[in-house]
Amino acid sequence: MSGKLVSGVPQGSVLGPVLFLLFINDVIDIFSPGVTARLFADDLKLYVEIVTDADHLLLQNNLIKLEEWSRLWQLNISVKKCNISTIGNAPNLGYSYMLNNNLLPNVSVAKDLGILVDSKLKFDVHINSIITRAHQRAGCIFRCFLSRDVDWFVKAFVTYVRPIVEYASPIWNPTAKTLIAKIEAVQ
Repeated sequence: MSGKLVSGVPQGSVLGPVLFLLFINDVIDIFSPGVTARLFADDLKLYVEIVTDADHLLLQNNLIKLEEWSRLWQLNISVKKCNISTIGNAPNLGYSYMLNNNLLPNVSVAKDLGILVDSKLKFDVHINSIITRAHQRAGCIFRCFLSRDVDWFVKAFVTYVRPIVEYASPIWNPTAKTLIAKIEAVQ
């Protein structure tokens, strides 16, 4: 190492992930009752059922608590990756939320751990996205391989295309026949 490490943990170290989890583990404790917080690695999700104006203020106040926590622990929040997603049939009540003096965008489709979820908790957008990516990858395999040996194509498909189609499939598994047919068409 060329210099002294004065802050943090060297990236790629064996202890890095464990130390990071210990470092951020207390963030859950800062939130008020009525606010649900979920952590996965460095992703944080806050949930609040918005029924009254007080619920709106509860969420905004907890976003402020998160700002203060991040300043205290010198852990920057990537605001560009943050958004607000309204789940359910309730109309958008016109609330807006701020984080680090930035207005958070209200989105109808949010990406969560690589899965696209819409405001109705449907996965049509996600399925169409993976079908497009899988077809592109399969087409690339056909164009790039000079050999037309079926065994090579099967190995390439299993290695490069199937992971796209199968990632987190128990979560987004389609029930509509049209979506199932689209996924099967990739194969």
